[in-house]
Amino acid sequence: MNLTIQPTHIKSALILIVISLLVGFIKFALDYDFITSLAPIQTMVVIMVITVLVMLFFAYKIWTGRNWARIVFTIFFVIGIYPAFLLLPAEANRSVLVFLGSIP
Repeated sequence: MNLTIQPTHIKSALILIVISLLVGFIKFALDYDFITSLAPIQTMVVIMVITVLVMLFFAYKIWTGRNWARIVFTIFFVIGIYPAFLLLPAEANRSVLVFLGSIP
């Protein structure tokens, strides 16, 4: 696929993926005390790096026009949306800013 003829919905999706990564870093900073109470910071950093690398890999593959990457990314999203909704009340109790970062 020619990168100059990207459909606008693909460009919008990639922008949203990058924004979600940035919001994730902000949420990590805001909820640092709670996150470090779950596991050592080294473990959390490794998990975060792996997550970012996987998301960037899928974003790159989506950018280059790989339809399988869009499908797999959508499946990951659908699998992860239910647990994310379950965490919203706990995040709202800890911090309104963390909760607001989870809404988008």
